[in-house]
Amino acid sequence: MIRTLFLSFLFLVFIQEAFSQTNLFKVSDGGKVIMESGDTLTGAITYDFSTPLLIYIIEFKLTKTEFGEDIDEKSIKPKILNIANIKEFYFVNKYKGRHYYPIAMMGFGYVINGDASKIRILQLDSRSEEKTNDQYTVEKEYYVWLPGQRSPASFSDIRLMPFNKKMSTAVESCPALSQKILKKESGYKFGLTFTEEQKMEVVKKIASEFENCK
Repeated sequence: MIRTLFLSFLFLVFIQEAFSQTNLFKVSDGGKVIMESGDTLTGAITYDFSTPLLIYIIEFKLTKTEFGEDIDEKSIKPKILNIANIKEFYFVNKYKGRHYYPIAMMGFGYVINGDASKIRILQLDSRSEEKTNDQYTVEKEYYVWLPGQRSPASFSDIRLMPFNKKMSTAVESCPALSQKILKKESGYKFGLTFTEEQKMEVVKKIASEFENCK
């Protein structure tokens, strides 16, 4: 029992220290993976931007003992999971509250404006194909998940075109906001030269107003 507890303690330290670290192209933390099958896996999760269609997990189960909870050593299993079989995954320690969802077989994006938001905005991080000053960089893309949609859409997705009509319809339960978007008022429309960041800020403003609409 003492040996088991000691090994479990070392494993927990390993989980907390090694798997709660991050570098520029990788996020790692303890968390849960919800599979398309309905199964839930618990363990140390790593998502590496250089392999965006896969996540890595060291799965384990906790058992109750007279001292509290202990890791079942026989349950420790390293696994590689494919994006096609994953519904979502989320972290519970360093990145607590960060929820990741598959985006069109391109990788996993995480919600940046609250997972419970009616209109969710997702950020997809990827490693640049070319180096800048001899270094790869992180590139960001943004996606919108409107109520009733089965999956997030990019700003150029036909599901968001024309933007003013699709967005005004999505928030029609908030008439004042819906009219601002429909009339293309300043701050509620995309400019012709808007960057991804600028478009994201417009949607973020709309999502915030819609969330707080009374």
